[in-house]
Amino acid sequence: MIFGIVFVLALIFSLAITPLAKYFSFVFNILDQPNYRKIHSNPIPLLGGGAIFITFFIMALLFLPVSN
Repeated sequence: MIFGIVFVLALIFSLAITPLAKYFSFVFNILDQPNYRKIHSNPIPLLGGGAIFITFFIMALLFLPVSN
């Protein structure tokens, strides 16, 4: 049961953080610019992986047991 709760919380948190990461990518120009070697034609935000990592880290801090 606890795994389902952690999964749902991580999903909600990730869905909330990812648009913020996209916004900050555009504000601070942390973008992958298209060029002749790339397939995309618009700038792509590069902070999406950071949003997922932050979600993982927070869930680990909240739910992993701490030993003395």
